Amino acid sequence: MAALRIGTAEPRLLGESLPSAVWLDPSGQLVVGRDAERQARLDASRFEPTPKLRVSEGQVLLGDTTVPVVDLLAALLRHVLTEARRELGGDPDQLILTHPAAWGPSRRDALMTATRVAGVRCRTHLVPEPVAAAARFVTLPNVSLAPGQSLTVLDVGGGTTDVAVVLAGPQGWQVLADGGADIGGRDLDFELLQHVRTNDPVWTELGRPTTPAARRVARTLAEDVRAAKEALSRYPHTDIPMPPPLPDAHMTRGEFEALIRPLLAKMVDVLVEVVARARPQHMAGVFLVGGSTRVPLLASLVRERTGMQPVVLESPENTVALGALADVRKPAVSAPVLAAPVSAPMVAAPPPPPPPGPTVVVQPGWAPPPRRKSRLIPVSAAIVAIALVVVTIVLLASNSGPGAEQPLAAAPDDSADLRRQVFGDDQELLRLAVPAVDNATQCASSKGAATDKFNSRTQVRCLMQTPAGYELAIEFMSAAGKSACDGVVSGLGFNAGRSGTWSGNSRKGTWQDVTFAPLDNANESVTGVFYRTDAGTTCAVLNNTVNSKGVTGNAIHQFWVDKVQPR
Repeated sequence: MAALRIGTAEPRLLGESLPSAVWLDPSGQLVVGRDAERQARLDASRFEPTPKLRVSEGQVLLGDTTVPVVDLLAALLRHVLTEARRELGGDPDQLILTHPAAWGPSRRDALMTATRVAGVRCRTHLVPEPVAAAARFVTLPNVSLAPGQSLTVLDVGGGTTDVAVVLAGPQGWQVLADGGADIGGRDLDFELLQHVRTNDPVWTELGRPTTPAARRVARTLAEDVRAAKEALSRYPHTDIPMPPPLPDAHMTRGEFEALIRPLLAKMVDVLVEVVARARPQHMAGVFLVGGSTRVPLLASLVRERTGMQPVVLESPENTVALGALADVRKPAVSAPVLAAPVSAPMVAAPPPPPPPGPTVVVQPGWAPPPRRKSRLIPVSAAIVAIALVVVTIVLLASNSGPGAEQPLAAAPDDSADLRRQVFGDDQELLRLAVPAVDNATQCASSKGAATDKFNSRTQVRCLMQTPAGYELAIEFMSAAGKSACDGVVSGLGFNAGRSGTWSGNSRKGTWQDVTFAPLDNANESVTGVFYRTDAGTTCAVLNNTVNSKGVTGNAIHQFWVDKVQPR
């Protein structure tokens, strides 16, 4: 789903929703979106509906061809950028990609690699999906979060359910805990399809179609079942067209809810478990995100288990995209305004009468947040947000289309300046990072990401490339005391090698060559250089990524000396 905002105007939708599906045609060209879904009716073996779920695998088999997942993501990005350029009349100035909170460095690096494969030349940021959802939450009428309050986000996608507890803090959003389950909207579709299945021999061919005609019928039936699921979220009953000679199937909402209740209960189990781990001091609410959260029973089950009325928007599939249009760096916090903060423990509560429809009303007693100006872009800029199943993309573009006044010249170090802006007001950390930032290809805040585990004040991740073409990642961290950098040493369990001292840029400190287990639980260890200031309040780790497993420790150390070590 795509949305466009010009300056401070209200966002508007940009085109129709874009499924993240990819299909490989016989000539080797990747077809994306609804065109891919149509082609899948002819040959489903060449079809990948959710590249997001395959990122950690590295490659997928489409037909008889092995294709890197990065290429699938790049094809989607390329299509989105083409549509955005057509709408804006030029290239965007900034790109924001959202991703699940649980994605570790290797999967985030794959996403960044896809931007380069797609030919993205603008400044790029990564934002965890629950952070974008929380940013959307605080823009709603009659909603506000006070400092120290948390929001639980339940995001039901096509194949997964993701839950995160997000804290509104003075330095920005922080993901306190996250979790998930391999249950999504397609599982609800499957239960409905199995329910209408009969013993007629037609179903044997539909289950394993062997002809182009049967494949087309099977894909059409799957789409009709999905449409029936959506209709039952709005109406008490619906009919599902069946292929001849089968009679059409009739389904009531009560029958459907009985089928899917066990799956929805598992989703809510994940929510309760994540909240128990996060142990938030003050939980302000539960926010339901994703198209399948329209199912009224899900809101009822959440209310029964938590005692809280969840918030569901009319178009929950747009939440992350619109939230990414907001300023995700810092929550719109104000003085406490909740009439009665809700404590964190999950308790069973007698459910009140069910709501009349799928849209659930916000808890009463919340005052609207103060009107505020966007801090993300100047008034003359345009933002495009495109929500894919795999990622959400926000494109910042100046209004420099045909006929617009052009700048006289761009500063020669403009891209480096943009990368430095990611560090915000943390000049202490920037002084440690300047050499690396000036030589980086991409930089993004990693606060709220899977690597944000060390109580850091500021955390930034950059990607770099060695002269031999290897990709390296570097994570910068700062804190008021030594807690963040001490936590890196103890939390990553370094196996230390050579060590020494460094000095430069009015700073001095120590370095050591290390190997350690990656934060995203990948099977292979990573190699790099850890360095910190003597004060211990700023530090960084330079290491190889999933895309550069062949680079040696000596090569990484020499790159650190040449391009990263403060001068």
